[in-house]
Parts: sequence; C-alpha cells; structure tokens
Amino acid sequence: MHGDYTGGGFFSRHIAAHAELDDPFYIVQPFGLQRNDSSPLPDSIEEMAALHLEAIRSLQPEGPYRLGGYCNAALIVYEIAHLLTQSGSEVEFLLLIDPPNPKKLAKFPDYMSKSLDDYRARRKQLGKPVPKDKEIEHRNWLLSHYNRITAQYDAEPYAGTVHLVAFTHKQAEQWQQMAEKCEYIPVEIDSEKHGEAIVKSAGQIGVALGNLLVPEANTSHGAEPGVS
Repeated sequence: MHGDYTGGGFFSRHIAAHAELDDPFYIVQPFGLQRNDSSPLPDSIEEMAALHLEAIRSLQPEGPYRLGGYCNAALIVYEIAHLLTQSGSEVEFLLLIDPPNPKKLAKFPDYMSKSLDDYRARRKQLGKPVPKDKEIEHRNWLLSHYNRITAQYDAEPYAGTVHLVAFTHKQAEQWQQMAEKCEYIPVEIDSEKHGEAIVKSAGQIGVALGNLLVPEANTSHGAEPGVS
C-alpha cells in the first residue's frame, strides 16, 4: 500500500522490480483517488484496514500473507496484520516503510471535515487560502482526511515481527517498542523530504525486500543498492 494520494505510487513498481520476486506483487490503491464526493471516505484507519482486507482476501482467501505499507498506509497494513492474526491467519511478513511515529500520532493536524464544502468553509474560518485548482484542492482535502484519522488511531502492540524501514533513528526506536520483534532495515537516503526519500530509496528497499524474502535466490543483490 503506497500511501501516495496524488495518484502516483510509481516507486512501488521500482520496489517490486528490484525485489525480483517470483510471486505476484499487488499494489493497493488508497481510498479517495477517484475524486468523487458521492463515495464517502472510510473514517478511521481501522475501517480502511477492514475494507482493504476484504479486497486482499478476494485475491488470496488464505494465508500466509506478506504485507507492506508506506507512510500512513503503513498504519493500515499494521492494522490489517492485527486483524489477520486475531482471525487465526498467518502473517508471514510485515514491512513498514517510513511509518508515522506511533507515540506522536495524536499530533497530526486535525483541521479536516468530511466533505469538500466543509473543508473549504473550515479553511476560510481558519484564515487559510482555499486552493483554486480542483486537483490541488482535492489532494489537500484528502491528505487532511488521512491526517485526521491518523491522529485518532491508537496503535496497539503487535505480537509478531515487524520489518522496518525508518528514515530516522528515533522513529526506529519508537517502533521497536511496538512489536514483539522489530527488524530494522537501514536505507541510505540523500533527501530529508518525506516524498523524495521514498522515491530515491525505492531501489534499495526492493533489494532488501528480495534478500529477506528469497535470500537464496538473490545473492547478487547488493551490487547496486542505490539504484532506484
């Protein structure tokens, strides 16, 4: 789950290509990209996780499952892993890429309302500019919605192994307290910007993913860890 609300998520393809897996690699589209007010967004991380899990099970009814998510979508796959383990299904692999700090979720900005009309009114009330471009306005509205439900999410400890790509050591330390076992995947980046970091690191993440999932078939990985 790529967590890119501009309709991109193309870095996911680089991750898949560099992982060199024989199994199918599915990319799950975030809610809200259809830009359709008539389809209300799920109003919590838990609700999104449950709906995405229905889609996953329509493709693969039984485990074991391999899950990965970036940014806010990392919280969604984290919740999906909880739902699967609670139902007795096996989560073979759980990858969180640059997830929000689980100890600071409540600090995400909460200025979102449930419709674009309310969003515009709220922006005016706060004295903030309302974007004139419909595409930009929708993207800001969507990001605000995800920020709000992220702030409401209460991440529970996970009784399993989390593989973590964290772009700061403090972030890694916080997630290491959330899981029974947390495997940290070091990734070198040359950008401090959240959006740029994932694009530039996609190749490294893919190589690491392939080495973890199929180590005996990926002995050549690591020769070009910076490729993305």
